[in-house]
Formats: sequence, structure tokens, C-alpha cells
Amino acid sequence: ALWVWLGCQAVIDEHLRVGRFVAVLVFFFSTETSLRDILGSLNTMGTASSSLRNVTQFMNMPTNLKRRMTASRHRRRVGEDQRAQARQQMLEDLFAIQPSMSEDTVTC
Repeated sequence: ALWVWLGCQAVIDEHLRVGRFVAVLVFFFSTETSLRDILGSLNTMGTASSSLRNVTQFMNMPTNLKRRMTASRHRRRVGEDQRAQARQQMLEDLFAIQPSMSEDTVTC
């Protein structure tokens, strides 16, 4: 739009020939779609770069991995101990409930 206004003024003032004005106008219209695609790609890259910056900042934050790993190992150790105690208690209860199998209690 700017070229049309400036080009028309230059043609009227006889600083520019009509043929050159039309040639430049055709060039602008033919490259418009290419420029639009390029600008769209640049806009997409700009949007992606801000998201990438946020992800990079998040990934570079300090972690509490050692503390979580220690807590997980402790929790596993406690769970294993509790399971072993529960198994032992079940076995003790099982053998305490069953009567002894003597010859006096067997009937046919």
C-alpha cells in the first residue's frame, strides 16, 4: 500500500516511469506470499523460542534428587522389615493355632 501511494506520486511528478512502477508493483505482489510465509515461520520460531526458554529454565533448576532417593531407600528398607515381621508373625500364629497331631486325637 505504501509503494502504491509513493509510486503514484513519483509517476505523477515524473520522477519514475510507469513501466518501472508497474514492474516493482508486480515484484511486490509476486513475493508477497513468500514474504508472508517467511514472516509466519519467524513468528512461529519466536513463539517456540519463548517456550524453549521456559523449559530450559525449568530443567536447569536445582533438584532434590538425593533427598528423595534417600527417603525412597529408607521407605523400602522399612517396608521390607515390616513384611518380614508380618511373615514371621503369621508363621508363629499358624503353628500356635494348629493342635498337635498325636495318636490320641486321630479317629477313624
